[in-house]
Amino acid sequence: MKKLIALALALLALFAFAACANNDPVGDESDLPDSITTAPEGSDEPEDTTSAADAETTAPAASGDNSFANVTELVDLLNTKSAVQVRMGATMDIPAEYPEDFVGLTADQYKEYVEAGAFHEPMISPADHSMSVIQLKEGADAEAVAKIVFENCNPRKWVCMTAEHVLVARSGQYIMLAMTTKSNTEILYNAFVEIFPDAVKQEASAEDVLSNRPVQNLPGADPVLP
Repeated sequence: MKKLIALALALLALFAFAACANNDPVGDESDLPDSITTAPEGSDEPEDTTSAADAETTAPAASGDNSFANVTELVDLLNTKSAVQVRMGATMDIPAEYPEDFVGLTADQYKEYVEAGAFHEPMISPADHSMSVIQLKEGADAEAVAKIVFENCNPRKWVCMTAEHVLVARSGQYIMLAMTTKSNTEILYNAFVEIFPDAVKQEASAEDVLSNRPVQNLPGADPVLP
C-alpha cells in the first residue's frame, strides 16, 4: 500500500510539474541577447543570424534616441545606429598634438578650428577602418574645414594597407570622416543623416583622394596650410 501511495504522489508531482512548465511565459525580448531578433508572429521573415564577430557591415539600426552630450557620445551613437561591427573597437579622444592621421588637420589647424574630437578604430593593427568626428569652434567655417579634412586625410595611414573609400559628412558644427570600405562609409553616412537630416557629404575612393593630392600633401610630407 505504501508503495502504491508513493507511486501516485510521484505521478501527481510529475503532472503538476509538466503543467507549470507549459504555463511559464517565454519571457519578453529584453531578456534575449542583443544579437538575436525574432520575426513578428505570423511573419515569414527568417531570424537574423548575422555574426557579431564579422568585421563587415550589418543593416542600419532602427531609429531611436538621437541625443548626445559630447563628441565621444556622438561617435558611439553613430556606431550604434550604423551597427558596423569592428573587432576590438574603441572610442577615444583625438590627440590634439597629432590629429593628422585621424582628421587630416595639422596641430595648428586643429587648435584653431576644433572644439573637441573623437575617433573609433580597432585596437588591433593593421585594420583599415577609421571613423572620426570633430566639433568645430563657434564661427569656424564648416565647409572650408570639411574641404581640408577631405583633401588631407590619410587613408593609407596603416602603411601596409589602405582604406577602400573616404567620406566626409558635415552638418552645422559637426564633421565626420570615415575611411573604411565603401559599404561601411555608406552605412555610417546613413547613421549621420539620421541624426543630422540636413547633412551634406563629399566622397571618393581612397585611390582618387590620394592621386588628386598635391605631392607636398601626400602622406609623409608636410601638409600645405590653407
